[in-house]
Amino acid sequence: MKSFFIKIVAAMFLLLAIAILADEREPIGSTTSFSVTTNNNQIVFHMHNNASGSNWIVNGGPVPITLPHTYKDADSGIVFYVESDGRHVTAINPDGHILWSRDPFADAHLEFYRTTTPRIIYIDKMDKARGGMLKGKSGKYLAIRFNSSQAGILDVTTGDFTFMGQD
Repeated sequence: MKSFFIKIVAAMFLLLAIAILADEREPIGSTTSFSVTTNNNQIVFHMHNNASGSNWIVNGGPVPITLPHTYKDADSGIVFYVESDGRHVTAINPDGHILWSRDPFADAHLEFYRTTTPRIIYIDKMDKARGGMLKGKSGKYLAIRFNSSQAGILDVTTGDFTFMGQD
Protein backbone atom coordinates (compact mmCIF):
# COMPACT_ATOMS: atom_id res chain seq x y z
CA MET A 1 0.00 0.00 0.00
CA LYS A 2 2.86 2.36 0.83
CA SER A 3 4.49 1.88 -2.60
CA PHE A 4 1.14 2.59 -4.28
CA PHE A 5 0.84 5.86 -2.32
CA ILE A 6 4.41 6.82 -3.29
CA LYS A 7 3.62 6.16 -6.96
CA ILE A 8 0.49 8.33 -6.75
CA VAL A 9 2.42 11.21 -5.12
CA ALA A 10 5.21 10.91 -7.72
CA ALA A 11 2.67 10.95 -10.54
CA MET A 12 1.01 14.06 -9.08
CA PHE A 13 4.35 15.90 -8.94
CA LEU A 14 5.09 14.84 -12.52
CA LEU A 15 1.70 16.11 -13.66
CA LEU A 16 2.30 19.42 -11.90
CA ALA A 17 5.65 19.79 -13.67
CA ILE A 18 4.01 19.03 -17.00
CA ALA A 19 1.27 21.58 -16.33
CA ILE A 20 3.92 24.22 -15.63
CA LEU A 21 5.71 23.28 -18.86
CA ALA A 22 2.42 23.44 -20.79
CA ASP A 23 1.66 26.91 -19.40
CA GLU A 24 4.98 28.19 -20.72
CA ARG A 25 4.40 26.73 -24.21
CA GLU A 26 0.86 27.86 -24.98
CA PRO A 27 -1.14 31.11 -25.23
CA ILE A 28 -2.25 32.85 -22.04
CA GLY A 29 -5.72 31.70 -20.98
CA SER A 30 -5.62 28.52 -23.03
CA THR A 31 -6.15 25.11 -21.48
CA THR A 32 -4.10 21.99 -22.02
CA SER A 33 -5.56 18.54 -21.63
CA PHE A 34 -3.64 15.31 -21.45
CA SER A 35 -3.99 11.56 -21.31
CA VAL A 36 -1.57 9.05 -19.84
CA THR A 37 -0.67 5.75 -21.45
CA THR A 38 2.15 3.24 -21.23
CA ASN A 39 4.25 2.01 -24.11
CA ASN A 40 6.88 -0.71 -23.63
CA ASN A 41 6.79 -0.18 -19.87
CA GLN A 42 7.26 3.60 -20.29
CA ILE A 43 4.84 6.29 -19.04
CA VAL A 44 3.75 8.55 -21.92
CA PHE A 45 1.80 11.82 -21.56
CA HIS A 46 -0.16 12.89 -24.66
CA MET A 47 -0.73 16.66 -24.43
CA HIS A 48 -3.23 18.79 -26.40
CA ASN A 49 -3.79 22.55 -26.22
CA ASN A 50 -7.38 23.53 -27.02
CA ALA A 51 -6.61 27.13 -28.12
CA SER A 52 -3.66 26.49 -30.43
CA GLY A 53 -4.58 22.94 -31.45
CA SER A 54 -1.00 21.82 -30.83
CA ASN A 55 -0.21 18.29 -29.68
CA TRP A 56 2.96 16.95 -28.10
CA ILE A 57 4.22 13.96 -26.18
CA VAL A 58 6.17 13.97 -22.91
CA ASN A 59 8.07 10.87 -21.79
CA GLY A 60 7.42 10.24 -18.10
CA GLY A 61 10.12 7.59 -17.72
CA PRO A 62 9.74 3.92 -16.89
CA VAL A 63 6.84 2.50 -14.94
CA PRO A 64 8.30 1.72 -11.48
CA ILE A 65 8.54 -1.99 -10.71
CA THR A 66 6.51 -3.41 -7.85
CA LEU A 67 8.49 -5.14 -5.14
CA PRO A 68 9.44 -7.91 -4.89
CA HIS A 69 10.22 -8.18 -8.61
CA THR A 70 11.76 -10.76 -10.92
CA TYR A 71 13.50 -10.07 -14.21
CA LYS A 72 14.51 -13.00 -16.44
CA ASP A 73 17.38 -12.68 -18.90
CA ALA A 74 16.11 -14.32 -22.08
CA ASP A 75 19.58 -15.32 -23.33
CA SER A 76 20.97 -17.03 -20.22
CA GLY A 77 17.75 -17.93 -18.42
CA ILE A 78 19.10 -16.31 -15.25
CA VAL A 79 16.41 -14.80 -13.02
CA PHE A 80 17.27 -11.62 -11.14
CA TYR A 81 15.18 -11.26 -8.01
CA VAL A 82 14.84 -7.78 -6.50
CA GLU A 83 13.83 -8.37 -2.88
CA SER A 84 10.92 -6.60 -1.20
CA ASP A 85 13.31 -4.16 0.50
CA GLY A 86 14.23 -2.84 -2.95
CA ARG A 87 17.93 -2.97 -2.14
CA HIS A 88 19.04 -6.56 -2.63
CA VAL A 89 19.33 -8.34 -5.97
CA THR A 90 19.86 -12.10 -6.24
CA ALA A 91 20.84 -13.95 -9.43
CA ILE A 92 19.40 -17.46 -9.77
CA ASN A 93 20.46 -19.78 -12.60
CA PRO A 94 17.97 -21.96 -14.52
CA ASP A 95 18.73 -24.91 -12.19
CA GLY A 96 17.62 -22.85 -9.17
CA HIS A 97 21.11 -22.26 -7.74
CA ILE A 98 21.96 -18.84 -6.33
CA LEU A 99 24.85 -17.33 -8.28
CA TRP A 100 25.22 -14.21 -6.16
CA SER A 101 23.24 -11.87 -3.91
CA ARG A 102 24.22 -8.22 -3.63
CA ASP A 103 23.15 -4.83 -2.33
CA PRO A 104 24.29 -2.54 -5.17
CA PHE A 105 23.70 0.65 -3.16
CA ALA A 106 25.89 -0.47 -0.26
CA ASP A 107 28.47 -2.22 -2.47
CA ALA A 108 29.10 1.00 -4.40
CA HIS A 109 29.29 3.01 -1.15
CA LEU A 110 26.66 5.41 -2.47
CA GLU A 111 25.64 8.28 -0.26
CA PHE A 112 21.98 8.92 0.49
CA TYR A 113 20.51 11.32 -2.05
CA ARG A 114 16.92 12.62 -1.98
CA THR A 115 15.78 9.77 0.28
CA THR A 116 17.04 7.77 3.24
CA THR A 117 15.32 4.65 1.88
CA PRO A 118 16.70 4.14 -1.63
CA ARG A 119 14.97 1.35 -3.56
CA ILE A 120 15.41 -0.11 -6.99
CA ILE A 121 12.54 1.03 -9.21
CA TYR A 122 13.89 -0.12 -12.58
CA ILE A 123 15.86 -3.13 -13.80
CA ASP A 124 16.25 -4.14 -17.43
CA LYS A 125 18.80 -5.28 -19.97
CA MET A 126 21.48 -2.83 -20.95
CA ASP A 127 21.08 -2.35 -24.68
CA LYS A 128 23.95 -1.55 -27.02
CA ALA A 129 22.38 1.84 -27.84
CA ARG A 130 23.73 3.06 -24.49
CA GLY A 131 27.16 1.76 -25.41
CA GLY A 132 28.92 4.89 -24.16
CA MET A 133 28.18 3.75 -20.61
CA LEU A 134 29.89 0.45 -21.32
CA LYS A 135 33.04 1.92 -22.82
CA GLY A 136 36.00 -0.16 -21.71
CA LYS A 137 33.77 -2.88 -20.23
CA SER A 138 33.14 -6.34 -21.56
CA GLY A 139 30.43 -8.77 -20.57
CA LYS A 140 26.71 -8.39 -20.04
CA TYR A 141 25.06 -5.75 -17.85
CA LEU A 142 21.69 -4.77 -16.48
CA ALA A 143 20.63 -1.16 -15.99
CA ILE A 144 19.17 -0.34 -12.58
CA ARG A 145 17.73 2.87 -11.19
CA PHE A 146 16.87 3.82 -7.63
CA ASN A 147 13.97 6.00 -6.45
CA SER A 148 16.66 8.51 -5.45
CA SER A 149 17.42 9.07 -9.20
CA GLN A 150 20.77 7.33 -8.77
CA ALA A 151 21.52 4.77 -11.46
CA GLY A 152 24.13 2.40 -12.76
CA ILE A 153 24.90 -0.93 -14.33
CA LEU A 154 24.99 -4.36 -12.74
CA ASP A 155 27.38 -7.04 -14.03
CA VAL A 156 25.27 -10.13 -14.79
CA THR A 157 28.11 -12.54 -13.98
CA THR A 158 29.42 -11.09 -10.72
CA GLY A 159 26.75 -8.72 -9.44
CA ASP A 160 29.30 -5.90 -9.33
CA PHE A 161 27.55 -2.51 -9.53
CA THR A 162 29.05 0.48 -11.33
CA PHE A 163 27.52 3.82 -10.39
CA MET A 164 26.79 5.90 -13.49
CA GLY A 165 25.29 9.07 -11.99
CA GLN A 166 22.29 10.81 -10.52
CA ASP A 167 19.85 13.53 -11.54
